[in-house]
Amino acid sequence: MNRITETKNLLAMTLVVVAAMFIVPAGLVNADHDEPFGPLDKTTDCPIEVDVKPAVPIVCTFTMAYTGGVAATISDTVPAEWEVTDAGTCDVKQANKKSNHKSATKITCDVAGDENIVVSIESRASNGKSHVDANGDPTVFKPTSCGDLDINDGAHAVDENGILIASSAPLTPIAVNNPDDTDCDGVANVDDICEGFDDALDEDSDGIPDGCDLFPNDTDNDGQTNDVDTDDDDDGILDIDEIPGCELDPNC
Repeated sequence: MNRITETKNLLAMTLVVVAAMFIVPAGLVNADHDEPFGPLDKTTDCPIEVDVKPAVPIVCTFTMAYTGGVAATISDTVPAEWEVTDAGTCDVKQANKKSNHKSATKITCDVAGDENIVVSIESRASNGKSHVDANGDPTVFKPTSCGDLDINDGAHAVDENGILIASSAPLTPIAVNNPDDTDCDGVANVDDICEGFDDALDEDSDGIPDGCDLFPNDTDNDGQTNDVDTDDDDDGILDIDEIPGCELDPNC
């Protein structure tokens, strides 16, 4: 066997060893433990959808079910819209503020093996000035805007060495509806220009929201899209002669 062949074989063996280092066994078996790790499942009895600005708090629970043969520390984070009212023996504390400047609540639980951790939550009162009565008691609770209301961030479990052994995705958010603004575009139904679509989306700035605009890229509605129209706003001034930023505004 020549030296070139020996080098190739050595390289191939090295690649096999390196690849094997990154293969995770199907049962997530760790050499430090005798039994495979079980999954970390999540369930909840929270409602699927709610109306915006409820007069009473939303009260519900979610369960983290860990099935494994080893001790673990399980943690999850509940968004700022919720108050954690009960988490059994788990440690509950305010987490650092997130990018939206709202403090979340972190839950940390030490388990010896199979265990169901039930967390009780309720939506916080709104701190809006018009959302309290004469006695200062809340009359409106979160959520105060439509969209999605997250329940949790997603749980994960680590062993005594801090090695991640199981995780679960966030629960499906609660859909928040607004009966007075069914398309959730910030414009009340009575004033909505384009029901079912966001009135603020107007690509060609012609005053017709894109959802109802037959020609969403035709500012002057002359049948020519802006990419081929030489005078997008039909003000008699060619786009190339317009003051920059005035191409779509005939009053500019």
